[in-house]
Amino acid sequence: MAFPIYLAMTGAELSAASGNPYGCGVMACCFSSRNSGIGHLPEALPDDSVLLLNDRIPYDGHEIFLIGSQLAQYCERENPKAVLLDFQRPYTPCLQELTTHLRTCLSVPVVSPPSYCDNGAVFLPPVPTNKSPEKILAPWKGREIWLELAFLGQQFSVTETGCSITSLSSPLKNAPFYDHKAFCHYHIEESEDGVLFRLHRTQEDYILFLQEAAKMGVCGAIGLFQEYSLCRAHTFK
Repeated sequence: MAFPIYLAMTGAELSAASGNPYGCGVMACCFSSRNSGIGHLPEALPDDSVLLLNDRIPYDGHEIFLIGSQLAQYCERENPKAVLLDFQRPYTPCLQELTTHLRTCLSVPVVSPPSYCDNGAVFLPPVPTNKSPEKILAPWKGREIWLELAFLGQQFSVTETGCSITSLSSPLKNAPFYDHKAFCHYHIEESEDGVLFRLHRTQEDYILFLQEAAKMGVCGAIGLFQEYSLCRAHTFK
């Protein structure tokens, strides 16, 4: 079964976009800094889009039932494909309670991070370049899975004292080696101190990666609209 890739856009990017950029993931929505509800709900959503609720402003003293009512009315009016809970802060029981409530009161699927995924759809973070999609997705087999996409490279420095991992600040160029399980290209560089591995997924790698992910039950993915036009042009099934 094919699944869509939604292109994540800020409110400003959405306003500046020409025409009706269908298939967006609108990122402006957050907990209000002025009251106990939701702030920055976009006036309207493009067709075939999803709404992201983030915790940029900490969830503190906000009212579960008010938020549920606001989002329920919005979903009835705009009919997003899903509401994705893009929670980046550490787990709190209050946000778990909110997540559970939203699953019961919204008319669209609610997709949450693994730590808040009691029995609903799960929103998984980007799969590291040194991991295969099978390894990351297998524990969620049978569930509705959504993936966050990001061109995140990694550098592994292996010495006698162990291995350290850092993120790559820029994409690799002309990486000569390819890992068919992790769907990534990599460099190997030897030195007197040890060995340096640099790993990166290109857009072409991600096309193969997502084809494999589709076989494991992924039903949706979201990545920054500046980065994923090539991937979005393909069907993953």
